[in-house]
Amino acid sequence: MKTIAVIANEKSFAEYIKDNLAEYLETKAKIRSYSVKELETIPMLREDMVLLSANTIFLKVIPKLSEDTVIINYDQALSTDNAEALREAYDAEPFDRAYLVNIDYRLCTNVIRELYDAGFQHIEFIPFSGNFDEVDSSIKVAVTPDEQKLVPPGIERVINIGQRVINSECVVEICDKLGFDTNEVFSSESAKKALDHISDKSKAFKPLRSFRTDKGRRVYSGSHDARFHFRNIIGSSEIMKNKIEIAKRMAATDASVLITGESGTGKEVFAQSIHNSSGRKDYNFVAINCAAIPENLFESELFGYDEGAFSGAKKNGKAGYFELAHKGTLFLDEIGEMPLLLQGKLLRAIEERRIARVGSSKLIDVDVRIIAATNQDLEDLVLEKKFRSDLYFRLNVLPLIIPPLRDRKEDILEIMYYLRDMDGGEWELEETAESFLKEYSWPGNIRELRNVVQYLDSLGLNRIEKSDLPPLIGERIKAKKPAPIDMPSFTKRQLTDQGFMDFILLEGKNLDLIEMILTVMEAAAEAGVKMGRTQITDRIRSMGENYTETEVRTAMRKLSEQGFIRSDRGRGGSKILEKGKGLLEEIKGVKGV
Repeated sequence: MKTIAVIANEKSFAEYIKDNLAEYLETKAKIRSYSVKELETIPMLREDMVLLSANTIFLKVIPKLSEDTVIINYDQALSTDNAEALREAYDAEPFDRAYLVNIDYRLCTNVIRELYDAGFQHIEFIPFSGNFDEVDSSIKVAVTPDEQKLVPPGIERVINIGQRVINSECVVEICDKLGFDTNEVFSSESAKKALDHISDKSKAFKPLRSFRTDKGRRVYSGSHDARFHFRNIIGSSEIMKNKIEIAKRMAATDASVLITGESGTGKEVFAQSIHNSSGRKDYNFVAINCAAIPENLFESELFGYDEGAFSGAKKNGKAGYFELAHKGTLFLDEIGEMPLLLQGKLLRAIEERRIARVGSSKLIDVDVRIIAATNQDLEDLVLEKKFRSDLYFRLNVLPLIIPPLRDRKEDILEIMYYLRDMDGGEWELEETAESFLKEYSWPGNIRELRNVVQYLDSLGLNRIEKSDLPPLIGERIKAKKPAPIDMPSFTKRQLTDQGFMDFILLEGKNLDLIEMILTVMEAAAEAGVKMGRTQITDRIRSMGENYTETEVRTAMRKLSEQGFIRSDRGRGGSKILEKGKGLLEEIKGVKGV
């Protein structure tokens, strides 16, 4: 049985997350909880995975971990209880402004975003995470997820909405990292109740506006709003100006859009902007992460279900995403992860503009625009028979490719300072730090850049030197002379190719698997043998390693995105490229092999 450590500043919060996570994994993993103070008396954490509540805990934890420990910053989501508590408090005594109090700025903004999504846009929430020198005396109300001790002085009314529950997408990531079957995990009765507690917002959330369709149904927005507009896309590079203009022209039509690009490039921001510039802007923007929904729940989530459709079905049934998106936009993120069986049903719904709920023969008319996004090569998936060609051509009417951050380096500092200002930061970058950040390859794109900004915000410095940058960034500098690196996962070594090291540093915890994949593929290439992902997984298992096919698939996708391997057309399988052979030699060198 796998072991998981949940770490938070307060023991009670760690216990809360532990109990919440146990609703999903009680039969799969042994979960322990620790406060930061307890860590002081523990020389080493021996658990397979460590879950952290905030970035500020990371530096305190890292010295106590082995090189094999998997680290995840877990995400949380509002539950119906959170929204109901705030709704009741607001109905009893309305207010216009309030502090949102939480342990750090990032978590403050996360909760504020969720509250706005839940229909509380009429309240101005101001993030507060403990800076008592900057208290606005005119604000008399504080809303907090169980962090009353951080409420500033002078507050007359404190509304405790209680702790949020762990995000289901975070549970999927945990399952993926530990090799658990997500379908099995999410099919348990306790997991269904936990998911229902997150997703059933209709009773607690009262959206601010609603729209009556021409069919007589009432479709509420509120929790399905698109927040981003084209003006929110930061970057004055010519390539981004061109992409924005193309997307604006796409917004004027009603055809399907397929947005492709690496992870973290801002595909959903473009999708929301297209929706907000279209004739559907006054209706719902319903986003689905196709990789986060268990296969056995996908159909009922997409098309809804009638009362009695299956064990545990709600009384009066439930509307699916298609119905919620009527007259609006349905955004299918990670579309390459959609189960093959569901792809045919999705295609039929798009073409016929009608759907049937699970357990019902009644057809419902739907008017929905489809925007899909993926970081995978759908053409390769089509050739591998893992994605339907007819659905691919139906989605890829208007293709939009979002460039990675390394291809628009002139936007990097502009985005960083914009994010800093949004967070209320006041630091400035020294010239050496600016030069480094502009030359760094940013494999995590804007998502990684966002993390760097949050780290710099937490330092409380006015001037940021190159040495102040986060450790995993500062050690990737492209120096002219090779430089040694010192990390728990690697031995010291003179670097020979910094391009490889960007990838090696980013994937440090997965290096063993990546090395095995490349070794197997190199041997296959030398023998002239064609191998697919399943064969590669089997070969790795025959070497005595118990990696799942999901883990192998994820690692191979990352290798493919960076140009180390590629999939041949037809049944050619995947093959290692010269760049991949160079990466393999670099990994062996770093590990002292």
